[in-house]
Amino acid sequence: MKTTNTQIISATQVRNNFFNLLTQGYLKQQTYIIKKGGIPLMRLAPLDDIHFDYIEKAEKKISLTKEQTDQLALLEEMAKIRKTMKKTSDSAIMLRKMRRHGK
Repeated sequence: MKTTNTQIISATQVRNNFFNLLTQGYLKQQTYIIKKGGIPLMRLAPLDDIHFDYIEKAEKKISLTKEQTDQLALLEEMAKIRKTMKKTSDSAIMLRKMRRHGK
């Protein structure tokens, strides 16, 4: 199991930043505890952080299109490049590396 960072956020923050949270969760292995009214209600975590049989069964039923497979491969490549970077906020360096690799 990979180590994750955990951050507590409000349901409003999740609503306003959902796609950014998904990206951060995937690229940085970030986990979020979601609170509403000060009460922790949900956990948003990367799939490889959760080890339940039903996830494995669900994955077997999922058939991805070529475009989806390519997008997933690109995200995985971005995650590898992101790990080699010193500053996580420096997107320009990541884009330059992606262009050099022909992605």
